[in-house]
Amino acid sequence: MEKDYDAACACVGLALGSIWEIGREFSRSGVWNKRAKQLWDSCTISPLAHATLLLHFCFTEIAAGGDVILVHAYLTTILSLAEETGSSSIFLMYSALGAYIYCWKADFAAFEIVLDDTSPYCEARDASPVAISQHMISRGLFTLLQGGPKEGQAIFSAMLAAPNLDQMPPSMWLLLHGHYLYCLVSTGDQQGIEIIADTLRKKVIPEQNVYFHAYLHFNLGIAALAQSRPHKALLHCEEALRLGSLCDSANVVRMSALPYGQALADLGRHDDAVAHFSHWLPKWQIAEYYFIAALACVEMSRLYLKQNKIDQAQYFLRQGYNLIPAQEKILSLYRPTDYVIRLEQALRSRTVEIQASGKPVSITTLGNFLVTIEGRTIGKKQWKGRQSKKLLQAIISLGGSNISVSYLADLLWPDSDGDRAANSFKVCLSRLRKVITDNGSCPSCLIVKQKQISLLPEFCSIDAHLFEDEIEKVCNGTIDLTAIQYALSLYTGNFLEIEGDERWHIHKRDDLRNAFIQATLLLFKHHKRNNAVKTGLPYLIRALKFDPLNENVLTQAIESYVTLGNRGKAIDMYDKACQLRKERYNLGTEEVSRFFIQFPC
Repeated sequence: MEKDYDAACACVGLALGSIWEIGREFSRSGVWNKRAKQLWDSCTISPLAHATLLLHFCFTEIAAGGDVILVHAYLTTILSLAEETGSSSIFLMYSALGAYIYCWKADFAAFEIVLDDTSPYCEARDASPVAISQHMISRGLFTLLQGGPKEGQAIFSAMLAAPNLDQMPPSMWLLLHGHYLYCLVSTGDQQGIEIIADTLRKKVIPEQNVYFHAYLHFNLGIAALAQSRPHKALLHCEEALRLGSLCDSANVVRMSALPYGQALADLGRHDDAVAHFSHWLPKWQIAEYYFIAALACVEMSRLYLKQNKIDQAQYFLRQGYNLIPAQEKILSLYRPTDYVIRLEQALRSRTVEIQASGKPVSITTLGNFLVTIEGRTIGKKQWKGRQSKKLLQAIISLGGSNISVSYLADLLWPDSDGDRAANSFKVCLSRLRKVITDNGSCPSCLIVKQKQISLLPEFCSIDAHLFEDEIEKVCNGTIDLTAIQYALSLYTGNFLEIEGDERWHIHKRDDLRNAFIQATLLLFKHHKRNNAVKTGLPYLIRALKFDPLNENVLTQAIESYVTLGNRGKAIDMYDKACQLRKERYNLGTEEVSRFFIQFPC
């Protein structure tokens, strides 16, 4: 008799589903996951069986290991299978799966597209009620996150009023009620929060499902936060973390860690909250739970703002935005809808207060070159000729103080004789003074004394000099993790990189970049000594953005990926580095191979 591979797929799918619904030991899914891969790799199953099995595999993986990277890699295959089978239900289940992955990755544009592209299938005759419900739960969550908690609540309310609610799979029932709770938290509906919390308790506790019970405490912790009962929230989150570990669900543990830290913050335990988020931030980033990591950065920013540590508050808010796609906003979750907006407004207000009583001239040189005078940025048309900008950049490049006027004149006008160069310098200096004093509205920060020119630090702030000061502090003594993270955050780009390669730029650029790289390696080695390679790896990856061919950083990063068992990523990084070196230096393959021979790939 011929083997029935589709029936085998159904058996594996049922086994994975039962592990989810029993919710006790997700680690047991390992053997079934292996069998599932054998089946779909064998090319002996139908596209429909393949798609269904892959969906079971991915949803179980989300609940258990929370491997966003792995599941994201399977999305294209599932979509291809949906197109091949023409199954409306597969399309809708694909959209629900993709929605959660894109949510964690903080790619809300992709979240929206996958929902919009599959919404018409909700009206198809062959669409199953379960698939439609999964899609609509994702639609309601997206609507909430886009700042429409009432609209999201309306979607969930309609689903809760459906006659077949009790026939919904327990996992979907829990998701539906959990997301409905998030809407109530966002709108501040205290009575509704208590009602839904009580409904969750009555349904979940008798089930004796450890995973569902963990998810229950996670949701009750969020409810307690919204009810301004942070101690109760902390206890619920502790239980969620315990139960999540008990049933081997990395996803529940990662998700519960966020409200746990929020509860610490709301209790006023600022140091504990900072330590907690500092511990979890790299873990969320490595797992690509970027949305959760961004929300944690918002909490860190709020904590430092309360302590009036404005630089650290700005740093963590920037870090949050660095985790999401460019030009997107950090959305609120488990907090009121305007939570992030209010933080940004408070931070801007406090920054303006400091600027008003601080230095009138601010100069950015790391990355883009910007000069801001009393809050107004100097535009291209306001510079009095190209040389006035070059003069300011040269002064900064040479240290900013006690620079010989004659040396600057020779540097900027090398083809002119002494008198002509000196006269050109005087004209250029006069124009520069007019630019940076904003027509006399603030004191001049440029002085010439004894034929030497200086930028007065009491009137002028320069990011490169601030970075140098902070790096010098953290690299001379015991490592202060927060201090070194802050110092590294100040390095937002290579010095005057888009302003040309004047020789006075290049020397300063190399010095600053080397200081940044050395501090990064110092921090990484600290984490490596403490067996926390995962925690230190993101700092190496960031350093490679500014110095992609640095041998020390590349070696440490590639070795780290090998240590973590991600040999594919290590090889990919090695290949890209080889290609970049070939392109940059016009080298042959053998020369490149000799250069990278020390790498462990």
